[in-house]
Amino acid sequence: MEEKDAFIAYLEYEKKYSYYTFKSYDDILTSFINYLTKENKSVLQVTYKDFNNYLKKIDKQKSYKANSISKYISTFKSFYRYL
Repeated sequence: MEEKDAFIAYLEYEKKYSYYTFKSYDDILTSFINYLTKENKSVLQVTYKDFNNYLKKIDKQKSYKANSISKYISTFKSFYRYL
């Protein structure tokens, strides 16, 4: 979680993202990290398959539209570029 918290602080204080934007990133990453914890994986052990399985799981639960899934993918890309 330290990596996520540092990333959110970076978005808030250095990139000056709006509250709603960094809150959305925080919510998405918290959900993903909780999923990884249940799978006994850390943020640094993630594979493409993990992302794919997670996205399938959330889509199945909530039937997201394509733009919502795109927001998740964008969040992951930004986070992993930051790392």
